Amino acid sequence: LTGPYNDEVPIPTEGRTGAWFERELVESKRELEVRLEKSITELCFPVGYFSDETLERCKHAGYQRVWASYPGNLSKDYVQPRCLCQELSAFEVKCVLNGGMNPLANRYLKMHKMNG
Repeated sequence: LTGPYNDEVPIPTEGRTGAWFERELVESKRELEVRLEKSITELCFPVGYFSDETLERCKHAGYQRVWASYPGNLSKDYVQPRCLCQELSAFEVKCVLNGGMNPLANRYLKMHKMNG
């Protein structure tokens, strides 16, 4: 998505339509492909939140895989987990890499998948 969106600057959704969101997905993908001269096939959700509607719009925009913020193992699923490790200790990172967060995966998935 275009813009400086992150934890401190949330994506502005108030008054935005589904058409706006889909256009944003398609145009940002196209812009990156032109600038990088590479095919963009994956998307990482800002802050990791998503909904069923979001997933459908991402598929329609041409993304082959998306990444969210919940722990787990990589799979062939459309939505892939990712664990943010920037604030973890070396021991915690080692635990994550060895599957230590897997028991919490379903809990985090429910936290990050929004209704809609």
